[in-house]
Amino acid sequence: MKVVRLFALPAVAFVVAGAMVAGGCGKKETASPQAGQDISQSQDLFSKPVSTPPLMTPSDNPSAVIAVVGGKEITQGEIDGETMKMMDMAGRRMPPERVAQMKDRFAAQALDNLILKTILMEQIDKDNITITDAEKTEAIEKFTSSLPAGVTLDDLIARNNWTQEEFDKNLTMDLRINKLLEAQTKSVAQPTDEDIKKFYEENKERFDVPESVTASHILIATEATDDDAAKAAKKAKAEELRKKIADGADFAAVAAENSDCPSKTRGGDLGSFTKGQMVKPFEDAAFSQKTGEVGPVVETQFGYHIIQVTKHEEARTLPMEEVKERLAKVIESQNKQEIARTYIEGLKDKADIKFPGGKPAAYEAMSAPMMMPPPAKAPAAEPAPEQAPEVAPAPAPEAAPAEAPAPVEAPAPVEVPAPAPAQ
Repeated sequence: MKVVRLFALPAVAFVVAGAMVAGGCGKKETASPQAGQDISQSQDLFSKPVSTPPLMTPSDNPSAVIAVVGGKEITQGEIDGETMKMMDMAGRRMPPERVAQMKDRFAAQALDNLILKTILMEQIDKDNITITDAEKTEAIEKFTSSLPAGVTLDDLIARNNWTQEEFDKNLTMDLRINKLLEAQTKSVAQPTDEDIKKFYEENKERFDVPESVTASHILIATEATDDDAAKAAKKAKAEELRKKIADGADFAAVAAENSDCPSKTRGGDLGSFTKGQMVKPFEDAAFSQKTGEVGPVVETQFGYHIIQVTKHEEARTLPMEEVKERLAKVIESQNKQEIARTYIEGLKDKADIKFPGGKPAAYEAMSAPMMMPPPAKAPAAEPAPEQAPEVAPAPAPEAAPAEAPAPVEAPAPVEVPAPAPAQ
């Protein structure tokens, strides 16, 4: 959970902001849509259990002690459990075959997570760091307020097969560790104007905003089984609807009554999109039409479109003054997280860590933990455009669904947050 503080700890690290898998009557897809098909909800291409082949097989000897940290044993079974959680989470965003190939890397990271968790838990106990009921309630309230509409905290707990006791235990641990790390970083100074200017100039290309249009459309969908006569009839219907709009009919009302795209519930509104997001005929029409005009009927693999462009914004670079406040927060966060990283590595260097059977090869080879990357050099300048047309499900497996990952008990306290999206 990205608790209400700077340090994201994946014990309850819900990735809920997520990227809806964009489908689209106009999007670059290959599947032909069914008329009226509504895929406006998030898609998880790998949400079904993968049984053939399995992502990983538990070890034969789960009680084997792999590491001992300050006298506390870490067993193979614990590492397997952690690894399986991480692979399950990754399996929602990438093909199962790729996840299986990364098994050793996940296992090495799982071991490192458990070592860090043990070290940090020992430190918070040593420093007698506690969390009040009020702090816990505040964290939960801030988190639940960020959930997608219709999703509750109970839904996420059930979805991840947690008990309420497990959730509460992990949340409390996260908050205590956050408090420990905040104590180390409280002296970090606010970045100066010169710091902000330097950061901006060194990363100026990251603030380039591409040309975009905001448009609505009406789709008369075609099917793969349509013959020439059926296609001609559908094109004629599209032409008739376009003429009706040209004669004064309300575009949104006509879309709501006639469009085969789920965007009909929004009067055909597709939101904003940039070049490269739509199939070429749709893109060419949308970016060449004048604002407010209803263009000629456009044919794509999805059918016949009537397009109305409501806004057209040229490419631009966000000026420093527009992003200055967000940059200040990003720079401060990076500075704090660098101090936190150094502090954690110091604790790790001083910790009594033993490997009874020797360090696992994958752990030895792991140059840097996956969940503790160096700070991002620059924030993204622009958010992803609003979800555009929804008709055919996207085939790309890399898109992350709006999904809560399985619980991972070990902290990764140096994840750099992105700034607020540019408007």
